[in-house]
Amino acid sequence: MTNQTTQIPQITSFKDIQNRLIAVDTEYQVLQNAPALSRIERETTIHKVWCASFSHNEKAFSIWTGNDDSMPDILDRAAKHFDVLNPIFVNYAYFAEWEAFSRLGVDMFAYDWVDVHLLYRILSNSYTDKVETTLVSMCKDILGVSIDSAHKDAMRELCISGNVEGNEAQIMDYCEEDTRHLIPALFNLEDRLNRRLALDVTMPVNCRHRGDRSTPVASLIMELMESLKAFTTISHRGIPVNGDRLRAVRKGARIVRDKQIREFVEKYPGTWDFVTPSTKSLDKVVSEEERLDALKDTPFEAIMEDFKKLIESKSIRTQAILCGQYAEWYECNVKGCGGSWKRNDKECRRFLLADLKSRGLLDSFPLTDTGKLSLSKDALKDTFGKQTGTFGGDFRVLMNKITCYNGILADGKSDWLAAYDENDGLMRYRTLNPFSTVTWRCAPSPSNGWIFGWDKSLYCVIEPPEGKWIVELDFSSEETFIQAQVFDDQAYRDLYASKDIYLYTGVLTGMIPREDFDSMSKDDLKTKYKKQRDLLKTFTLAIGYGAGNKTLAGKTGLPLSEVEKFRKNYDKAFSRTMFVRDELKRRMESGRLKCLWLANGLCATLNRHKVKTSYNAPLNYPIQGTGSAILAKVARDFEREGIRTIATIHDAVVFEVDEGDMKTIYKARDLMKNAADYILNVQDGEGGMKVGEPEIIKHGEIWTPEHAFDDQASELLTAGGY
Repeated sequence: MTNQTTQIPQITSFKDIQNRLIAVDTEYQVLQNAPALSRIERETTIHKVWCASFSHNEKAFSIWTGNDDSMPDILDRAAKHFDVLNPIFVNYAYFAEWEAFSRLGVDMFAYDWVDVHLLYRILSNSYTDKVETTLVSMCKDILGVSIDSAHKDAMRELCISGNVEGNEAQIMDYCEEDTRHLIPALFNLEDRLNRRLALDVTMPVNCRHRGDRSTPVASLIMELMESLKAFTTISHRGIPVNGDRLRAVRKGARIVRDKQIREFVEKYPGTWDFVTPSTKSLDKVVSEEERLDALKDTPFEAIMEDFKKLIESKSIRTQAILCGQYAEWYECNVKGCGGSWKRNDKECRRFLLADLKSRGLLDSFPLTDTGKLSLSKDALKDTFGKQTGTFGGDFRVLMNKITCYNGILADGKSDWLAAYDENDGLMRYRTLNPFSTVTWRCAPSPSNGWIFGWDKSLYCVIEPPEGKWIVELDFSSEETFIQAQVFDDQAYRDLYASKDIYLYTGVLTGMIPREDFDSMSKDDLKTKYKKQRDLLKTFTLAIGYGAGNKTLAGKTGLPLSEVEKFRKNYDKAFSRTMFVRDELKRRMESGRLKCLWLANGLCATLNRHKVKTSYNAPLNYPIQGTGSAILAKVARDFEREGIRTIATIHDAVVFEVDEGDMKTIYKARDLMKNAADYILNVQDGEGGMKVGEPEIIKHGEIWTPEHAFDDQASELLTAGGY
């Protein structure tokens, strides 16, 4: 093999090592009502660890930590108390224990862990059926044990409120009680997972671990735990942010948002209405002395006259112009009595209806429960993709931006910037939410400060500190190579080895002349066939997710007849992959395929009667699941090698290095390639998946989507006075 896996405990069965298992739980305080803290800090940051309880072979041991904020040897003390060598600590929800013990100074990577919550998630992992995974529900489901929820809530409230004096004993008793369920649950879950993995399921796919019963469940779990430890550590580092840019973006978001709405209204009249303030509200306008410097030469009376015109005007265009002219002043001084834009759903649906009819997409477009055309982001994305120039595509783009800008402008629970720490300049998004999807991908929340989930123009707020670089590395055309390997498709291997996968797809489907592809340089081809390449990229990605011809027509704007012709040629060119996908679909339809095996050795269950409404997502699971397994290995390998990762994004890793440290960057590239080769069973001499050139962001530079200072980022920063 091209590389060796990281040092992960190889365990045949957890029952075989029962004497090494120590169950652990903590109780702590979260400052939910502290106004000085950000929302993210109030809701998730552990302020005070009150106690830690441990159990081993039906014996319990607790340590009251409330008077000591530093106890780095606490886990060693527990192991010594039970006389356990090389302990494996068993917990429920590793994220919480990481927070608690890290606050006490414990190096969490120095110990082996098993998260029972993760095992329960694995057992309940299903494409169609969602299962509650709290400790209470797990104990009821797995052990038949009913936990007194009222008592649990009462004890939890004591800890969170800090009302612990005089209640220490009952808090520790409560904490110990939770630990007593963990190891029995671990054994039960291991047995159930072994039975699940013993299902006689054969899939025509090729990848490490998939359907491999030779690797014990316990070893697979320990491998996943190393990745969980890595993802948790990464998410707590935070993303370095330029505070001045952040404040400018926040200030400029409303101005840019309203400008984009006005431009949209000019193109599609009536889709938004500008709701003006009442005449009485003008009394609330501040005095001339408080106006912005930008308007210092404008008589106050003139401004008032303009606002009266705005209020009295029946013309949306006049309202839009006047609002834009005085947008910054109006926002700063009129405040809550100001005007706002309100979407006119009736007019939006009228434009959308015409757009769908013109392209024959009306029959396949999603409807609301009341039978109206859906205006949801998912419906728009599925039909129109990234295309623009028609109402559906333009509306999708605008709605995405409005959602993002509204989040930046919001206060309270929806404040996307609440995770920013002024003290150290970090956006602490707190969790990558690892293994939270059916294919075990990370799914961090933009509303928790996850910048990489925002509009890409907002990457401009990211900046490494002095003396540091931020580096992004990603896999080159990851899904193409995974598809080639997993479906054993030589046509996809040839595609991946070509000078450009999208242009070569054009050759195979008759869209681009082969003689041009063979004789011209890649850059010349991309210039000459830019339009075709953009179409081919949309086609390729959408087909990978199971898009039908009507959906492809919507995403590309091409007539259905042209799409059908392209799809026929595409299916012929990649006949092996199409055969495998069709076979998977037939097995799902018949009910023979009860599980979808993933590259981490585990699987997702399928409900035949529920899955038949849509096969698109499950058909792509072998690809997505393999990609997530690769990234999980990359995360744990980076941590083992001391590479300071700050984010993982689909097929990319973002990390921080000392300025000029190319050695670490090259090392990171090697680790990524080796991880992919390992998961994909690439043998020596076979080549493998490529890793792209590093994108390096230096202190003082501005990082934007295409790694250049684009118009959108510039507009935001300029509008905000940066």
